[in-house]
Parts: sequence; structure tokens; C-alpha cells
Amino acid sequence: MACERRSGDRKRQVILFILCVCVCQSGAETLRYSLPEEMERDSFVANIAKDLGVPLSQLAARKARVVSEGNEQLFRLNQNTGVLTAKESLDREEICPQSDICTLVFKIFFENPLQLIRGEVEIRDVNDNSPVFPEKEMVLKILETAAPGSRFPLESAQDKDVGINGLQNYSLGPNPHFSLATGTAKDGVKYLELVLQRQLDREEQGELNLLLTATDGGSPPRSGTAQVRIVVLDANDNIPVFERETYEVRLAENSPVEQLVVRVAATDPDEGSNGKVRYAFTQTSERARQLFQLNPSTGEIRVAGKLDFEEAKSHKMVVKATDGGGLSAHCKVQVEVLDVNDNAPEIALTSLTTTIPEDAPPRTVVALFSVRDRDSGDNGRTECSIDGDLPFSLTPTFDNYYELRTNAALDRERTAEYNITITATDWGRKRLSSQESIFVQISDVNDNPPEFTQEVYTMSVTENNSPMLRIGSVKATDADAGKNARVNYALVLQEGKEQPDVSVNTENGDVYILRPLDYEKVPSFEVTVSAADGGSPPLSTQAVLRVVVRDENDRQHFALERGSGRLLVAGRLDREELCGQSATCMLPFELLLSKPLQFFRVEVALEDINDHSPIFRGDRVRFRIPETSNPGSRFPLEVARDLDIGSNTVQTYSISPENEYFSVSYGSRSNGDKYVELVLEKPLDREEKAEMSFSLIAVDGGSPPRSGTIEISVVIMDVNDNAPTFKQDHYIVKVLENMTEGSVFLQLLATDQDAGIYGEISYQLSEAADESVSIFVIDPLSGEIRFTKPLDFEAAQRHELSVTATDGGGLSAICKVLVEVVDVNDNAPEVMVSSFSSPLPENTAPGTVVALFTVRDRDSGANGKISCGLEDQLFFSLRPAYKNYYELVTVSALDREETARYILRVTAADAGSPPLTSTQTFTVDISDVNDNAPVFNQTSYTMYVRENNVPTVFVGAVSAADADVGLNGKVSYSLAAVQAAEGPWCSCVSVNSENGHVFVLRPLDYERLRQTEVTVSASDAGSPPLRANVSVRLVVLDENDNAPVVLYPGQDSSPASSELVPVSAEAGYLITKVVAVDADSGQNSWLSYHLLRASEPGLFTVGVHSGEVRLRRPVTERDSVRQKLLVLVRDNGKPPLSATAAVSALLLKDLSDVRLPGHGSPAPEDQAGSLTTYLIIALVCVSLLFLVSTALFVAHKVCKRKELKAGHVLYGADNLQSGLADGAAAGSLPRAYCYEISLTTGSGNSEFKFLKPILPSVPAQHCSVGQGPEDEQHFPCVPVSTDDTVPDNPGTLSAGHFNSLSFN
Repeated sequence: MACERRSGDRKRQVILFILCVCVCQSGAETLRYSLPEEMERDSFVANIAKDLGVPLSQLAARKARVVSEGNEQLFRLNQNTGVLTAKESLDREEICPQSDICTLVFKIFFENPLQLIRGEVEIRDVNDNSPVFPEKEMVLKILETAAPGSRFPLESAQDKDVGINGLQNYSLGPNPHFSLATGTAKDGVKYLELVLQRQLDREEQGELNLLLTATDGGSPPRSGTAQVRIVVLDANDNIPVFERETYEVRLAENSPVEQLVVRVAATDPDEGSNGKVRYAFTQTSERARQLFQLNPSTGEIRVAGKLDFEEAKSHKMVVKATDGGGLSAHCKVQVEVLDVNDNAPEIALTSLTTTIPEDAPPRTVVALFSVRDRDSGDNGRTECSIDGDLPFSLTPTFDNYYELRTNAALDRERTAEYNITITATDWGRKRLSSQESIFVQISDVNDNPPEFTQEVYTMSVTENNSPMLRIGSVKATDADAGKNARVNYALVLQEGKEQPDVSVNTENGDVYILRPLDYEKVPSFEVTVSAADGGSPPLSTQAVLRVVVRDENDRQHFALERGSGRLLVAGRLDREELCGQSATCMLPFELLLSKPLQFFRVEVALEDINDHSPIFRGDRVRFRIPETSNPGSRFPLEVARDLDIGSNTVQTYSISPENEYFSVSYGSRSNGDKYVELVLEKPLDREEKAEMSFSLIAVDGGSPPRSGTIEISVVIMDVNDNAPTFKQDHYIVKVLENMTEGSVFLQLLATDQDAGIYGEISYQLSEAADESVSIFVIDPLSGEIRFTKPLDFEAAQRHELSVTATDGGGLSAICKVLVEVVDVNDNAPEVMVSSFSSPLPENTAPGTVVALFTVRDRDSGANGKISCGLEDQLFFSLRPAYKNYYELVTVSALDREETARYILRVTAADAGSPPLTSTQTFTVDISDVNDNAPVFNQTSYTMYVRENNVPTVFVGAVSAADADVGLNGKVSYSLAAVQAAEGPWCSCVSVNSENGHVFVLRPLDYERLRQTEVTVSASDAGSPPLRANVSVRLVVLDENDNAPVVLYPGQDSSPASSELVPVSAEAGYLITKVVAVDADSGQNSWLSYHLLRASEPGLFTVGVHSGEVRLRRPVTERDSVRQKLLVLVRDNGKPPLSATAAVSALLLKDLSDVRLPGHGSPAPEDQAGSLTTYLIIALVCVSLLFLVSTALFVAHKVCKRKELKAGHVLYGADNLQSGLADGAAAGSLPRAYCYEISLTTGSGNSEFKFLKPILPSVPAQHCSVGQGPEDEQHFPCVPVSTDDTVPDNPGTLSAGHFNSLSFN
């Protein structure tokens, strides 16, 4: 074994060495190419097949592919030609910004076998970018006191090209004051400075303009320019001074907004703007800025938000005081928050039933809620109550939970909805409470019938009405809701009455007259109307409808004077009321003449009169017009409205009093809409006239005309002549890249000397060349700059912002903000899988590559240094392949039956502080190999079947399981071709190939076959198949199919011998013994003996188990000399079988008294001779019987051996004893006896001598483990002790013990 281990270790070492050599060779093989930037799409890079010496046919066969580092694939490999091309035009400045060398790394993967080739493409720079300054104009504000030699940094130009094509030199236009200096800092960054050569004098020259030029080294060279504007500033030589360095304030947390916290004050001895101090927060958290407000002019700090002691117990702020010259000082303000009971209890609903039926019983749970208070002590102790007298109550349950229950009957018709207000109050000194409103709707139950609004409805109709004329409606309401309140109307028909000429709409109760009525025939009539709801069962009610027929018409605009025939107006007619704005207004009516009957249609046209004046919507309108507005500018006005039409409506507009600045223009547009506009005729001058007022008059065309007036006020707006000014022109801010979104990192402040709207400044970020504007947002009012999205140092290390401050007049100023991003470890490593194989066969050799992946981290330095680890290294491990490539390989043998799936987690961690990690999960499934043979659930099986069974009876089942899956785990059963040689074998057994069920094909006989053994084979469906064998022992159970057989006394036809019994024998005297056997076994062979008949039943007794015939009492003289007995022998089967034995006994005083029947009293010698003769004959018969039994036994043995050799099934020698020994072993006799008879002639008596058993006891048969005849369970092995055997017969099981053996 040691040699084999050493050999296996050497093999592993050789394999690892070969793999390392292959990895080193693959890692050392690197292809390098060069390509200029801005080449066209699909430009040729290299011929990979030629450079690697790989035939073109292998490129496709080995699935060659190219993979670029990163998410974007830049190259394409043609497998047919082996040519590597660029997928898109490559821009070096976009791919490798600010990098001197731009190298694109790619990998070429080959499969079958796995091979990795590394390639590099260097992108060469061309001079395609000019130097660009961040700003076209740079403004420097320099004090006139600046000493010569002072240096002022300038923004450097940026050139995206590198090397000789990059920025090379700067030049400055000629001027008497400044020169240009360039240099390189310690960190390698080039800088540009303006050097003051000559003292400035603001009074001599307040502003200088210089031209700065940057030139690269390309051919031809490219250049960029910027304008440098020098603003000479007056000197400011004093900084503000605070009264105190630190202000400490204590403030209750419930302080109201606008409450004064503290007033900070700083003084500056300078004059003018240099002495004007303004205050601002700096180095102050965003939360503190939200809670406190600083007045920039007065220095007053007031409460601006809600203080919360539970959130923060103190706040620290830094106030900066800046004078007009930009000099500043700082002080600290510390605010200690004092706690008060300011947290009201909070109610949280857990469950709520929003709808309850109105028949809900009291104590119904409606809601479950909890109450909590963030305060502590008495301030956090709460109690709950319900507002108002409502049929609800609160019940505390556990902890701080309450149940809302009903406490009275509900009635939806009285209250359909409850707004339950739960009030939770704490126990603080100033008690606080909170409320929760719960809306509970009561669902309807049909408990209210409809109710008519009137008991009697009276409706009228004019005679000669049109058919189906609606004359009114009946209305019934139901206090219920839903379908219970849906009312249907119907007429109640009365028997024996005529159907009325009226009908009712079933849905809305509208009443209709079906046909024309005649007042002279029916002046009125009544019907009954029923209203029923839609409930189940429906409820209904009735009302009376009375219809009155009228014979006149009382609604006319005109009246006819019959005497004169004049048509008169019945009342005042208003055209606007009758016809609105319609152009024509016609009133038609009918004129009826009788004798003869004539009918005329008359139409009366109403003409409009000027009875309405024009009306404006308001009384006054106000315009704000800049004084710079051009003549001809138009300002729309709202037109006046006139209800009249035609010439009576509005016709003209005019201004009163007229002025030289404005006129009015009016008319109609193409779509017919009217308009009126104010037109500026002359330029305005606010200094000459700041405001003017006049009236606009609208006049209609009536006679006389009517008019309407509206006052117009014009306010002339001033112009803006002062631009805003920033405190600084440049701001430089360093920000961590992990600052949260919405954080304020800078607040800009610009001032404007104008007043009013012109002094109101708004801030905005100007457009930039990059996407910096989308990352930042500025508050247009406060000038606070915030993040809108997280910063990323890896994407951009700096951001340049341009902020514009614009006043209300549109004048603006610009300042630059440079945001430098500070790197933090915010990028977790990335794991990218190149190839992955799953499933793996379980016979995979150790060292097999499962996956190939690469890791990268976008951070740099220690933050970008990566280490990989595998959680479970028992069966798999990680192996570095090339640079940042790793292989996941197997390290030991796999077993699918032990683990069918491996979930491997590869963790990549960087070296940052704190380190970041990422996890890649590989799920490796193990495919099955047929390496497991079926396994039986038992080492052997014992099954039972009762004799005389039906053919193909089911006796049990064998079961084998295969740890493999699929076909490899599919088990089939069969009888083994070669059976065991030990024991009898029977061809009557069959096994089902699919489920292992065992059947007996034909009936069995226990007396011929007591047990047999077969071998069952279980094989799987693998290739090659594996199999297993098991031994199945079939035990035949006995049935009671054999009756007892009496051996002694003989029951043949020969004369029966008589047993001699001396009359002097005492009770218990043994007369004889009945011997019987039963071919069955077990309790079926247990025999019992009973006295069936006797000449003197009270004289004899028979042993139930022994068959011994004894005297029950002593013999008397009254007893007959010859006694006959009939003994019944019965087995213990169900049903029992039996046999009888006849016994004859002679009662003699002594044996010399024996006489032969039919003779006289012979001489004593003759009597003794006759008795001896009979005894000799009996002895000979018994001997002959014994010899015949012995001969039969021997013949039986010989036949059995022949049948065993011939393959037939006979009784085994270990299962059946023949003759008397068989009977004794089977339990039919408690013991085997041998009788020895001594005869003495002349003695006058004979006696039997009973000896001890001459046959050894049959030992207890062994027990076995198997399956019974009716189920498939294990039978316990039950030991048999001498206590369990039948008395006086060791080796035979008693009936009680046999029944106690469990077959279930």
C-alpha cells in the first residue's frame, strides 16, 4: 500500500509539473501589434493564423474566439481567414485618456484542448486635437499693492494628444507689467504662472487685457488661445474680528421657528465695501443648515426647522464673516438641545375590518392596533380612548395591543358609516396625544321596506293629450342600500275593474297616459301603485295615484281679444332670456277657430332693442412695461361683453383721455374672435414719467348708444445697470467620491447693488464640455451646489464647473469651480467568467479544469490589488493561470451519490481599507456513472405460504435500491440462472421483473415440501449492467388437512384384545395407552384424547394429552367383568379432525381367572397355557407391526434420496421424523414409550412395566428471519426455552407459545 501511495504522489507531481509548464508556455506566448488611431471600421490588425502558425481549419474546429478586456469587444476574429480586425474606429483619446501609452489587451481562446494566447495592440497617437483652455477668458483680480515678482496661477491648456503631439509651450502677448513662467511640480503636473514685473497702479490703468497662446509639437502644429483680463483692485488691509471665538447656547427642543438663537457680530475697521461684513455658514453639516438660519447681514441665527433631542443632543456650526474685499474670519457656535416631552404616542394598525354587517353581534372585533411612545418613563406611558358616544369600545389584549370591538347593535339606516377616532395620550407633564381615524362602513341588511314620498299623488293632464304622455312621477325611497334599496314600481291591478289608461315605469316611477283622455268622459280616476325593493325576500309598500283631467290650457305668451280680434302680449317678453344670443327669436303658437273649424299656425318674431350696456370683466387692469419697450409693441386686453346682438352690440373702443404714448387697436380675427389691444406709439422714459393711467371705453351701436369703461394703469419698469459680482472668481473644492447624493459641498455668493428685482440674483450651472453639469445641481436662490448622482474617481478625477449669477434684469457674472475628487475604495472586484463546464461526470480525474475566469478592480493602488479564495477546497481549488486569470479545478475524486451538486463560491477581495469583496457562484452538477450495483434492503428473505394455496399467489417482495440515477439506477429483478445447491429447490417460484414481487405458481403440499430456497438477482440498466443476488427462503405453512391415525390399539378388522385389569387395582391404575399420530405439524398435530363412550363411564378416565386410560375409582362387585370403551382422538386444527379407538378391558380378580369365551372352567394349567398363547400372539403382532413400520421407514428414506438426486422435492430428514419418532417429534405424543411384558405361568396375574423413554427428545427447531405469507415484514427470531415446551415432551412447542409468535 505504501508503494502504491508513493506511485500516486509521483503521478500527481508529474501532472502538476506538466500543467505548470503549459501555463507558463501559454502565458509567455504574447502577440504584439501596433495600429494608428482613427482608422476606419474593420481595419486590418493582424493575421492571427499566420502569426501563430495555426492552420485555418483548426480555427473553427477549436472554436477560436477573441475576448477583449473589459465589457466592450473592440476586435473581431474571422475564423475563415484568421484575420483580426477592429470592429469600430478607435479613438486613442477616448480609450486611453491622458495615458502616454495606449495598449489594448485581448485574449484568444482555443478549445479542445484549452489554450489561452495573450495579445496586445498599441494605439499610436496622431495630432488630431488642438490645445484648449478651460475658459476663453480668464479674469484675475490683483491688488494694486501686489509686489513685483508676485506669481498668479493660470489655468493650463489641455491637449488630448500625447508625446510630441501634446502641449509643448506657451506665449504671452507684449505688455509692460507681466511675464509668463512655466514649470513642473513635484508630482509631475505642469503649471503656468503670470509673474508681475512692474508695480500696478489702479489709478493709472484699472484693467489690462493679455493674449495667452498654447502650442503643441505636431506637424503642422496646433494652437489655442485665451484672453487674460487683469482687474486691479483697491487694497484691503483689515480682516473682520468676532467678539467671541465660541458662542455657546442652550435651547429647548420645542423652540418655535424664527426664534432667535444667538447673534454673532464681527467688526472691520476698513471703510466702504471693504468694511461691510456678511455672514455665512461654513464647515457646517447639512442637517444643521436645515435646522438653523443665518441672516447674512445681521449675523442673527434663528431656528429654521424642528429640533429633536432624540435625533441629536447638540449642534455645532462655524460662521464665516467676510468683508467686501474677500477677507474673512471664523467663529464657532455650539447649541445644546434640551429635552422636553415632544413625542406623541404613535398608533399602528395591525388589522382592520372596514365593512361590518348591520346585524353583527356585539363584541365583534373590528380592528387590532398597537400604541408606542418614543419617550421614556411617564412620557412614554400611554392610554387609549374613543372620542364620542359610539357603539364601540377598546379592549387591551397584551403588551401595548388593543382590540376595537362593537358593544351594541348597529343600524346602517341610522348610521351608515362610523368615523372612529382613537386617541392615545401619554402621561407626561405636558400630556401629548395622537389620534387615528378608522372608517367603518356598515353593510346593509334588507330590513326596511320602500316608503313613498306621499301617500296620495295627484297629477293633472290636459284632455286630448298625445299618447304615451308623461304627466309626472311617483317616488319611493328605501333606507337600505344596494339591491336592497333598488325600487321597482308597478300598478296594482284590482280584480273586476277595467285596466286604467295609465302606466308606471318600473325603474324611475314615471307616470305615462297611454292614450288621449276626454275630460267629459273621465274627469279623474285613481289607481294603486306598488313599490318593491330588490332584497331577498323583497319588501313592498303602496300609494294612491289620482289623475285629474283638465280641459283648458293656462300657459301662453299671447292672448286673443275675441271682441276686436287683436292679438295681445300676455306678459313681458325678454329676448335675451328666451333666445339667448341667437340671431333670430321666433315664438310659434296655434290659433283655433270654430264654426266652421279652422286651424292656423302663427309665429311672432321678437326684435332686439339696445337694453344692455357693454361690460368688462373687471374694473381695473394693470400693466408693467419696461422703459426699453419698442414702439409698436402690443399689449392684449380683454374684450367687453354685450348681451345685445347685431348693431346693438359693441362697435368701437377708445382711450380717454387720449395720450401720446398709447392707442387702441380692435377688430375681428380670421376665425371670428374679436380682439382689443393697447399699442405703444412712443418710447417710454421711466425717469420722465414712471406711471400713467387712463380709461378704455367700449361703445355699442344702439340708438342712443350705451358704453362700458375699465381703468388701465401702466407702470414703467426701470432698466438694469449693475451686474452681479462673485466674491471669488475661482473656487477649488476637494470632495470624497463616496459623499452621499444631495450633499452640499459649496455655497456661492454673488452681490448686486441694484434694488428690487434687479438686485435679486439667481444661480445656474452653465453648459460644459463634459457631463459635469448632469452630476451637479445648484440651488437657484441660495447658490448651494449639491450632487445629483454619486461621484466616481475612476470615471473622472476632477470636474470643472461654470456658475452664472443672473440678476432680475438679465445681467450676469461667471465664476469657475474646480471640484477635485478624492479616491476611496468604492469599487468591488469584478469576476468575469470566460468558460464554464457543467455538468461533470463523477469519474472526472483530479486536475480537470471546470471554469476559467478573470478578476479586475477599477480602483488603483492597494484598492485595486485583488486576491481570490474558494470557500470549499475539499474537492475543488483555485489555480492562477495568467496574470489576473484563474482556473477552477478539481483536486479529488467526485462521487455523485455522495454529493450531486456543488455550489462553489469564489470570493475576490481587494486590499483597500475597508476591503471590498464580490462573490461569483459556480453551480457544478455531477453527472452519473454506473459505479454502484443494486443493494437489497435485506441480506436474505424468508417468505411464507400456506399449503394448498391458489396458483400465482403473492407471498412477498424483494426490494433493491441503486444509488445511481436514470438508467443506471433502474433496477430489474429475475431468478438467478444457477441456484444454490444447498437445500431443495422448487421451480414453482416466480419474481416480477419490475417491482420484485414473488409469486408461487402452483399449489404446495406441506407434507411433501416444507421449505425451499431460490436466488433472486437484481441488475441495473447501465452499460455494462451491475447486479446483486439475494437468497429467498420460502417456508410452507401447514394446514389441517390430515386426520389423526391411531397406532395402538390396532383398529383393523381382527378381534380386539382385551386389557386385563385386576379388581384390586386402585384409582389411577394405568390400564392402557392410546397411541395416535397426525401427519400435520404445529398445533394442527397437537392431539387430545377424550372418553367418548364406556360401559361404565364413571369407572374410567382418559388423559387428555397422554392418551392413558386409567381407573377413576376402585372396581366394585357391581361392575361387569367385560368393559368396552370408545376413545376420541382429536387434533387442534381449525376445524379439528378426529379418529376413534376402541378399547376392551377385563376385570379379573387375578390373571388365573381368565377364561376363554364359550368354555367351561378348565384346569389351571389349560388356563395358563391359553393365556400364554394369546400373549405370544399379541407380542408377535406387535413385533410384526414394528418390523413393517421399520421397513416402510427405510423404504421411504431410500425413495427420498433418489428423488433428491433426481431433482424432486421430498420431505427433508431434518423436518420430518418417521414412525413413532415422527409422531413424538410432531407433538402427538408427549413421550415415546416402549413396553416390556413379563408373563409368569401360574402366577395368576400379569403386569406391565413402564420404562423411561428410549427415544431422545427432538431439539427445538431453529427460527428464521423472513417474510410471512400475507405481508412483507421482518419476523423476529424468537428463542424457545424448555419452559415453552409441552410438559413431559421437551423439544415440542406448546400451543400458547406457538400462538404468541407474531406473524404481523
